[in-house]
Amino acid sequence: MEYLFKDAKQHLGLKHCQARSKNKLDFLFNASLTALSIAKVISRNGHKNLIRIKVSISEMKSEMQNRNMISRVFSMYRIDRKLIKINNRYRDLLNFDKFAA
Repeated sequence: MEYLFKDAKQHLGLKHCQARSKNKLDFLFNASLTALSIAKVISRNGHKNLIRIKVSISEMKSEMQNRNMISRVFSMYRIDRKLIKINNRYRDLLNFDKFAA
């Protein structure tokens, strides 16, 4: 539970709001926690519901940035991306710069 609020404060803007009205604060809380829930759904893609998955927004950001960089490099050099997904090193590249828990 504490990771949920920590990630929401650090990466989803929960700490940066300067609103004072109840409606605006409710919207911010709902938007931040909904974004975190969506991130959990994205990370759970392909896994069974019984398996517990730890979701970290910073790790998801790293993976998405790595995915984008790999895609840009491959398109620049006209490399077929389907070939690299078969390779075991693709997952290593996606996990580059992730922190160990």
